[in-house]
Amino acid sequence: MIGAILYRQIWNKLNLTRKLQDFQQAGKTRHDLAEAIFYMTVARSLMPDSGLAQWNKHNTFLYSGARHKQELLAYLNRQMEKHFDRTVNTAPCVVTTCRFDARDADTLRTFDSDRNNKDNQVQVTMTILIDQTGIPIDYDLFHGEASEPESLSLFLDQMTTKYGIEG
Repeated sequence: MIGAILYRQIWNKLNLTRKLQDFQQAGKTRHDLAEAIFYMTVARSLMPDSGLAQWNKHNTFLYSGARHKQELLAYLNRQMEKHFDRTVNTAPCVVTTCRFDARDADTLRTFDSDRNNKDNQVQVTMTILIDQTGIPIDYDLFHGEASEPESLSLFLDQMTTKYGIEG
């Protein structure tokens, strides 16, 4: 699969295996966290319709990475700045409501309020800060019933403080 070779080159350039192995050693994961996340990244990007199958196969690996979100984002941003001409002082944001099939709601995921006739789907609101080339810098998830303008406003306040972004 030629696409996977390109992903591997980027993965290696960013030295992600080493960073994820650090997380794995700090936790109790016995599986190869770096390879599982690499596989999920490639599979999701090259075969977007197979997200559920990937999740069912590898969901236990994600919990270890989620505990280290801020550290991983900081590491990735340092690597991106080191290898690419990246500007973070002004950056656009994207906000969207994501819906997906699920059986249970929780404190973040809520069932769609049926305005879209999707009563079997939960939703979350996701905001993403991107650089001048469209590469993500940071993200956050908000309660599924949160409005996109409200989520964006909260997110912009967080990102302005965290990254010193100009308004």
